[in-house]
Amino acid sequence: MEKEQWKDQVLNSLEGAKRAEPSASLFGRIAARLDQAAEVKVLPVVRPSYTALAAACLVLLICANIWVWSQNKSANSNPEVSSYEIDNAHYNLY
Repeated sequence: MEKEQWKDQVLNSLEGAKRAEPSASLFGRIAARLDQAAEVKVLPVVRPSYTALAAACLVLLICANIWVWSQNKSANSNPEVSSYEIDNAHYNLY
């Protein structure tokens, strides 16, 4: 029974609440800002230094990936001794 009363209380808690109303000059200020932005007509551009830095980082990342991939490929192609062979030779399975 308490749950029902609680539910009713929660559902009725917004009774008498009014809608929020903006100030009278708000629409005029928004329109003025939009007009100012339309007059400028300059698109924000990323600085060339940031673009060059991003390109350099991308090239460095690609080179590091290629180097790691080539090292991994050469290590897998010539395995000298496997750990499994050592365990089998001494019968140390655990």
